[in-house]
Amino acid sequence: GRTALLLALAGRFALSGGTLSVEGRSRPAQIRRRFTVAQAEPAIGLDDHHTVGDAIKETITVSGKAATAANIRAWLDRLGVDVDTGDAVGLLPRFERIRFAIACAAASRTPALVVDDADTGLNGAGGERVFETLRAFADAGQLVVAACARHDPTADIVLDLRTRSTARTPDLAAGRGRNGDAP
Repeated sequence: GRTALLLALAGRFALSGGTLSVEGRSRPAQIRRRFTVAQAEPAIGLDDHHTVGDAIKETITVSGKAATAANIRAWLDRLGVDVDTGDAVGLLPRFERIRFAIACAAASRTPALVVDDADTGLNGAGGERVFETLRAFADAGQLVVAACARHDPTADIVLDLRTRSTARTPDLAAGRGRNGDAP
């Protein structure tokens, strides 16, 4: 359900009812152009058998060349992700694999990023590094829609699907952004 919801929000999963509108656009192809999915396995994810270099080439191809090798490298540097093009994706530590997927998705330069299972299988420190990576993307002005198992993600708005409750960080609830500015 959660993965299907994320893919539906990104225009990549057929709706059985209702309508989805993103910035006044309701056709799935129009919505898809607004989102890049970093991971939503098993439908969308990195291949364990590929090298980092292969995954970069695939990202460029799948993005219709919106992502470039230079753009991916810039995001890897910006996020502090240290991977070698010869590294096997399947052998990367889980938190580094997720951060690599986020950097590849960010390089596509869409206004929004979707990440499913952002912290699954990670200890506290690994989860924090992934959330820092997502925060860097959000601070660059893009929307991040992430699903996670943690009860305390560092996010501006948290929607708990189990309880259907919504919480905002104290600054946002008071009408201020993370730095005290208007959101």
